[in-house]
Amino acid sequence: MNKKNEEAFNYLDSLIEYADGRLSQINNKINDSNNVKLHIILQLGLVMNYYVKNIRIALDNNILAANVLLRSLVEGFINIEYIMQEDSPVRAIAYLFQDFKTREKNVKTYKEIIKKNPSKSNIIPDLSSPKKCDEFLEKLSDEKKSILSTLNKDFGIKINKEDLKFLNIYNRAVRTNLESVYKILYPYLSGISHMSASGLKDLIIFDDNKYLIAPKDDEETSKILETTFRIYLVSIEDLFKEFNLYIEEDFKHLRNISEKL
Repeated sequence: MNKKNEEAFNYLDSLIEYADGRLSQINNKINDSNNVKLHIILQLGLVMNYYVKNIRIALDNNILAANVLLRSLVEGFINIEYIMQEDSPVRAIAYLFQDFKTREKNVKTYKEIIKKNPSKSNIIPDLSSPKKCDEFLEKLSDEKKSILSTLNKDFGIKINKEDLKFLNIYNRAVRTNLESVYKILYPYLSGISHMSASGLKDLIIFDDNKYLIAPKDDEETSKILETTFRIYLVSIEDLFKEFNLYIEEDFKHLRNISEKL
């Protein structure tokens, strides 16, 4: 490992440690809040923190995993910025219900496939028959009703159908002025995730008359480290502002580190 990357790893470790402490403070007090938006933001923040930790681990020996995780981190970054952009909880709730909509659609599609071709039913053990698909859909429906009840009872929020519209990832990026982040990073990182021709080009070399997996590259490691640090820095900076835990001097120091990467 070159000296630059060794230093960048140390910087990322410091950022993770700082975020851990602050997120722990929030988590210890979140039960006192009846703001559903803050609950969703905290969950996203905790999972992003988990992804960053795993990118850090993967960069030691599995740059492929780090790349795939970074793509997910970019999407998490766009989601959390989009949800935090408005004071109301509507986007946070729409984020929850968009997931229900997607899962319901996927299960219904799978149910039709296995009805026509039962040999496909062993692909997903939990959905191995039309009956199991129906049971899963019923479970999703009960979960959705439970959330709606909790939102009404505990948070005083009544949800209308029009409130549950959630923009696609590109339009969420546009709304949050992250269009350039999406256009630059998402397609680039998707090459490896989707195993496209460009992804193969990044992962395969031809040497000694045969194809080989490309060796770990310090330059690629450096790019992932820098991108992870900068994306996570902006995310936690905005998150801590939401929870009134933002300390300007801390982030001035962290931004100075970001510029050194």
